Amino acid sequence: MEVFAAYAAYSDHEIGRVIQHFQDLGKLDNTLIIYINGDNGTSAEGGPIGTPNEVAFFNGVSVPVDVQMKFYDVWGTEQTYNHMSAGWSWAFDTPFDWFKQNASKLGGTTRTWSCRGRRASRTRAACASSSST
Repeated sequence: MEVFAAYAAYSDHEIGRVIQHFQDLGKLDNTLIIYINGDNGTSAEGGPIGTPNEVAFFNGVSVPVDVQMKFYDVWGTEQTYNHMSAGWSWAFDTPFDWFKQNASKLGGTTRTWSCRGRRASRTRAACASSSST
């Protein structure tokens, strides 16, 4: 969870830099910025309790929480191949149901995105009404 939060905060900061650059140029009101997150959603390899090693899931190994806690200080580093629990995966795929392993309801199969463009009213309408899969 903390690793994903760090990723989201870092991405937010970097997108803010792009917007600030166009504002500094005096071109922000005449610029269309489209941001597409390259990851297409979450998956549930962490199982019901998460895992410090995603490969454990593929081998049918459930890592007990007391064992996972031994990796707490290195979670998200090169020493782990961690994955959040399925419950958090499902929450992060909101508003769609499920996740990549059960994509029948689009969960984990769409890319998140946003756009900004003040003077392009047609573009705003298109951004608000379209979806990306």
